Amino acid sequence: MSVRSRQTLKISAVGMWTVQNYGAVLVAYATQRLFIKHGFDFEYVNCDPFVGLPGRAGFRDYVHYFKHCVSDTSLRKIINIIIHIIPNFRSKCIKKERLFNEFIDAHLNISKTDYSQKEYLLYETPPKADVYLCGGDQLWNISLVGRLSKFLFLGFAPGEKPKYSFSTSICNNDFPEESKPKVRRLLERFDRISVRGNSGKEAIEALGIQNVEELADPVLLLKDSDWEKLAAPRIVEEPYVLVYQLGTKLTGFGKEPLELAKRLGMELIRIERFGLLKIFRNGKKIMLPSPGEFLSLIKYAECIVTNSFHGVAFSIVYGKNFIPIKKHEGDARFHDILNLLGFDDRVYQEGDLYDIYSRDIDWNMVQQRIHQQRNMGEAYIDQIKSKVLAQSRDVNTLDELYSEE
Repeated sequence: MSVRSRQTLKISAVGMWTVQNYGAVLVAYATQRLFIKHGFDFEYVNCDPFVGLPGRAGFRDYVHYFKHCVSDTSLRKIINIIIHIIPNFRSKCIKKERLFNEFIDAHLNISKTDYSQKEYLLYETPPKADVYLCGGDQLWNISLVGRLSKFLFLGFAPGEKPKYSFSTSICNNDFPEESKPKVRRLLERFDRISVRGNSGKEAIEALGIQNVEELADPVLLLKDSDWEKLAAPRIVEEPYVLVYQLGTKLTGFGKEPLELAKRLGMELIRIERFGLLKIFRNGKKIMLPSPGEFLSLIKYAECIVTNSFHGVAFSIVYGKNFIPIKKHEGDARFHDILNLLGFDDRVYQEGDLYDIYSRDIDWNMVQQRIHQQRNMGEAYIDQIKSKVLAQSRDVNTLDELYSEE
């Protein structure tokens, strides 16, 4: 049956859904949901770009955090780690993998063929589709993956097929110098490119690629009603301040959140992903919540203190008072989302968290900007569909002419 007659376009998509963190899988869900709502048959290519690399993402994170824990602590705390934390290390890894795999199995459309161990098959017999799409959290962050992966730039997609980027994240504001020539050649194959944030747009335009578009993160483009379906029921009954911290030893995450919670007369709740850190932090810890529980914890919090990009993004989705703390000055993603939605004045530098908490947020203005971004996202997807259908009609017309001969 022709594409023209069935009117359903098959998308073979590349995303960063194999990374076991909340932002990665929720961005993958949002991207998939946006295209399905526009009538596409959407499927992610089952290929993990980290397979075969030294220091697989999940384990590498644990090692990194363990080094932080023991680098500047007392002998007593190190002994506590050895006695209480390390014996549970394997179980935490297993639980984390199970939680994210359950979410992926339930909510993401993944190809039956797993190319992770045989990526070369993607190039020999690529999955059949009408459109090839890439988009995801830090998908083009070459430093994160540890190599320039052609797969993440749709290098396997047949040359004549339409190729699009949808709100792809680079994270850093540039590509490694030695990778730039190859990145440019890969990007020149795209029919259209949209990236998340102005810093990503500028990084690609600096390679000589023209007409790069900027789109907000897919979690902001998806309507609130879609997130309601995923969020778990309320977990903490009493009012609370929520802390979601990535990394360690960061200004603003020590005694400051506890002081804020006490001043507001609320509980202090922390989302903990790594058991190695829990003995160093104050407040009640919730270990490894599922993605649905993660959404619930943000949805019902009175205030969120976070240095996570998606901690900020979902605080905005749920219209919550939040205090963003930059991980480092080069964190372009943070700057982009705060600047886009008018939150530049809320970034914590030093002092009392209450000062930022007490600042008013013009939610009407924020919602207007989000609405504008959603319209841009809708238009982008509609234009992909219209262009690919038009190309399909042209191909079918030529096939009919040749068949008549």
